[in-house]
Amino acid sequence: MGTNLLLTTTSISRDIGIDPITRDVTTRYFYTDTHASLALRIGGGLSVEVPIGRSKKIVALVKAAYLYGSHATYYARPRITDTQIMLAPRSTGTSMVLAPAGIKFYMFNGVNKQKDGSFAFILL
Repeated sequence: MGTNLLLTTTSISRDIGIDPITRDVTTRYFYTDTHASLALRIGGGLSVEVPIGRSKKIVALVKAAYLYGSHATYYARPRITDTQIMLAPRSTGTSMVLAPAGIKFYMFNGVNKQKDGSFAFILL
């Protein structure tokens, strides 16, 4: 399961001068517009782990997952009309395929990697 958050923020501002002490530009914001869209995703996957060496504290792994998503709305092509920000809504799918591969190191767990208190460090 997962989620995508698409956040769009646009503002109209004008530089009104330079602060004589800090030399920073002073900006006045006239209008700010923010839109957010949330898309939930869910899916399944498959993982293969192959132990390396006799102690089996190092594992090579390959994973694949497909997350089916919904459509999310985002806003693009900003234009300003009489100090109003006009944004064109767009829609996009949020489905994705994930395919990580890496090496997992088990540490602090003695001989049996399934023992309580084991710690895994994964390089992807």
